[in-house]
Amino acid sequence: GSETGTAQGMAEYIARECTYRDVQSNIQPLNNVSVADLQVAGVAVFVCSTTGDGEEPKNMKTFWTGLLNRSMDRNTISGLSVGVLGLGDSSYYKFNYVAKRLYRRLIGLGK
Repeated sequence: GSETGTAQGMAEYIARECTYRDVQSNIQPLNNVSVADLQVAGVAVFVCSTTGDGEEPKNMKTFWTGLLNRSMDRNTISGLSVGVLGLGDSSYYKFNYVAKRLYRRLIGLGK
């Protein structure tokens, strides 16, 4: 999720590195990604920033709401290997708060 474009730029950099190493990649704003997409992905790298007072970026809000669905169990994404890269300003109290919450939720769903 990216508010100002920094996280998007990092995601694009990671995608270029994947291409350089003949690894297929696909960059999507998180609001375009569903839990069903994650269940078939195999590997996902999440690059996200924190905005305001520890809030997720606008292009991540729908995705985040979907991840909070209480009907999902601890094995929902058990076949997914994940990496989470958080970007932000370390002078803020809730530095990388979104990345930390995302990682904890992914662990709770089987990672």
